[in-house]
Amino acid sequence: MGLAPKPRYSMYWSTELRCDAASSSQKDLMHFTLDVAEALTKVNKAYARKSRGRVSATANTETSRRRVRRPEPTTAARFDKVAHWPEIINHKNRCRNCQKTSKVRCVKCNIHLCLTQQRNCFQIYQNN
Repeated sequence: MGLAPKPRYSMYWSTELRCDAASSSQKDLMHFTLDVAEALTKVNKAYARKSRGRVSATANTETSRRRVRRPEPTTAARFDKVAHWPEIINHKNRCRNCQKTSKVRCVKCNIHLCLTQQRNCFQIYQNN
């Protein structure tokens, strides 16, 4: 795979032993390698650009109104407590935690979460 996961896994394993983590939360080498590979595929992902110019005659004029849900961030990225910053944007989307509308988005996870005096879904989602 080219990741050289064994040195990183041994470092992970020694850290887990020092922290006395529960054996159910410890990962074997295969699951650790899969988590690393999944996280690497989601970092700096390039998105396809919209094509410019005229619409071709064969293009389907009916577009689906149903939106595609953004993928969940990996558990490692979600709970790492690094670079999770709220960003206020102009359009509203549903909060991933409570399903109410919110203009606040996590910069790292790219999901909308509530951040108000009444509801702090941002903190709840990143910690639970």
